[in-house]
Amino acid sequence: MALSSLLLACATGLHARQTDTVDVLHYELTLQIRPAASPYLTGCADLTVHQLTADTALRLDLAAATVDSVCVDGQRDLTARYSSPVLTVGTAAIAAGDTFHVTVFYRTDRSEEHTSELQSRPH
Repeated sequence: MALSSLLLACATGLHARQTDTVDVLHYELTLQIRPAASPYLTGCADLTVHQLTADTALRLDLAAATVDSVCVDGQRDLTARYSSPVLTVGTAAIAAGDTFHVTVFYRTDRSEEHTSELQSRPH
């Protein structure tokens, strides 16, 4: 876990923005680094989040990446938007006091322009 956290911090910087509306209970990271290939890094971040107060969005910092898809409790979040470095995930259906899961699939390459539109690739 320590190596994955270090790699994630170095490669993408994915983490929940400081806020009083949520508490991230757990991060699970799956990374694949291919030094000679493109994309250079592919990743999946699965977050367990406790909603402290009602809010319509969860904002995550994700620097310099292309976001392929976002799921909330296993369902594709079609309202998610990414404008580097902020990924905004829709949480309007999550009530205060609920715990939910957010899964983010992303990739990065040393030379690519990072997209602000989510890709339509299914996961």
